Amino acid sequence: MRRIASLLPAGTEIAGRLGLTDRLVGVTFECDDPPGIRDRVPVVVDTALAADATPAEIDAIVRKRATAGPAMYELDRATLAAADPDPILTVRSAPCPGRRSPRRRRRSVPGAELAL
Repeated sequence: MRRIASLLPAGTEIAGRLGLTDRLVGVTFECDDPPGIRDRVPVVVDTALAADATPAEIDAIVRKRATAGPAMYELDRATLAAADPDPILTVRSAPCPGRRSPRRRRRSVPGAELAL
């Protein structure tokens, strides 16, 4: 049986609609469909923002990270690797205009990547 990690909410929703919820082994902090999925499946992608951050704090964090380069989302590689997913549902994003593309990191988690 395939073990699926979804690194985007749409992937989690698609898995749910296809009846594959029981195969999900990792989701993001934003996944809310199927209802309660974050309570049943490990969250492997989290935000860099505190849940109780004020608008001013959010603005400051986003500005700092946009200029310094760290991502707004954090992948828990250890939890993802322990889940041993195959495939990993993700999305490929285009680089932002005027910003250098980050160097691609060597994959540290085995499994097929399926970009939606």
